[in-house]
Amino acid sequence: MRKYSDEQLRAINSKSQHTAVIAGAGSGKTTVLIQRIRKLLDDNVVPSEILAITFTKKAAIEMRERLNNHDVLIKTFDSFCYHLLNDKTIKIIEDNISFSTKEILSFSLYDINLRTGLKPKRYDDYVQYKNENSVLDFNDLEYKALEIIKNKKITYDYILIDEVQF
Repeated sequence: MRKYSDEQLRAINSKSQHTAVIAGAGSGKTTVLIQRIRKLLDDNVVPSEILAITFTKKAAIEMRERLNNHDVLIKTFDSFCYHLLNDKTIKIIEDNISFSTKEILSFSLYDINLRTGLKPKRYDDYVQYKNENSVLDFNDLEYKALEIIKNKKITYDYILIDEVQF
């Protein structure tokens, strides 16, 4: 059995509604998260009440393998948004469109900032392109998922996030 530090054990066994684990790379944050989920399951938490989100597909696969419980939902941020929308007809905008990477980044930043500030050139063309082709970008996907969350149409008693990026 692995030996955990006092700090790791506090996170694993926490009764607090909110717990943050802040540590450097390779310090065992994901291991602590997996152990936290195992502890919740040992405490008879229903697996469908647990959601674990990570940043990359590789990390999500690794977490699923390490946990070895297919009833706990482990997703990337984007795949969780798809999961919430539960719409197989959603199409994401392709990379090979007539907008440059730099333009798309400026459109994304404009959207993230709630469309405040100077509107990027060609932004209206980009929105029109998305509408005409019935495609979404990742911001659209996240905003639609956020609306579902705001309307309280999903419930998880335990949400664990690995690798939060600001």
